[in-house]
Amino acid sequence: MYRFVQRIGNGAFGEIYLGVDLKTNEEVAIKVESVETTEPQLRNEAKVYSVLKGAVGFPSMRWIGIGSRYTALVLDLLGRSLDRQLCARGRFSLKTVLMLADQMLLRLEQLHCAGFVHRDIKPGNFVMGRGQESHVVHLIDFGLSCGYRCADYQHIPYIEGQPLVGTACYSSICTHLGIQQSRRDDLEALGYMLISFLTGSLPWLGIRAESKLEKHQIMAERKIRIPLDKLCKGLPEEFILYLTYTRALRYRDRPDYENIRKMFRSLFHRKGYQMDMVFDWS
Repeated sequence: MYRFVQRIGNGAFGEIYLGVDLKTNEEVAIKVESVETTEPQLRNEAKVYSVLKGAVGFPSMRWIGIGSRYTALVLDLLGRSLDRQLCARGRFSLKTVLMLADQMLLRLEQLHCAGFVHRDIKPGNFVMGRGQESHVVHLIDFGLSCGYRCADYQHIPYIEGQPLVGTACYSSICTHLGIQQSRRDDLEALGYMLISFLTGSLPWLGIRAESKLEKHQIMAERKIRIPLDKLCKGLPEEFILYLTYTRALRYRDRPDYENIRKMFRSLFHRKGYQMDMVFDWS
């Protein structure tokens, strides 16, 4: 049994509450969604959490209940999101970004190995842990996630004409072009996140347009037209190499997560940093 304490957030799916496990007195996060919502997400999210059960860097699903009016999903309570940390500071140091990248790439590899693509990679969906896990980056919010493998473990077919799913400013070019998302798109979105962490912005933020569709079209055009050396101006070459690599991946390709992490770790050590998990906010 769980008790609601207070609302701590909301989103397109519904609301998030701070709750308490009445048996253990532990604080938990409770996501609540109306059964009348036109695009229900919590059941899909619960499916992903059940597959990821016990994996490091993903909150544990404690309970899901479907009532006459609401669906509720109970999860481990985590710390602050990287979005909130970024808003508080404006940008992150290179050391912090490289330590985050190492963990975030590992989380994406874990998710992809489990057979899912996230489809909404953004700073708000990476959250630091609490207490002894305060240094651990957690990947959350799988309401928009989908499987990319068929029952026979073959990759799902290439499809065009798909609506944009996710957060447009971090979406890959292929996502803007209506191509069904696969592993490569999560990684490209992560690349835009890393750049925004280091620079505090992206060239396609703050666009004004008559409609959301027009805004997304302008974003896509800028992503396509801006040279990577300009997008990554003042940043180490590794960030250009990362986006060059992710954009060159084909639809069914398995990304070489380990080599990407090695590239960023090599930069980390060349800079003389220590992997002490002391972040900008520590």
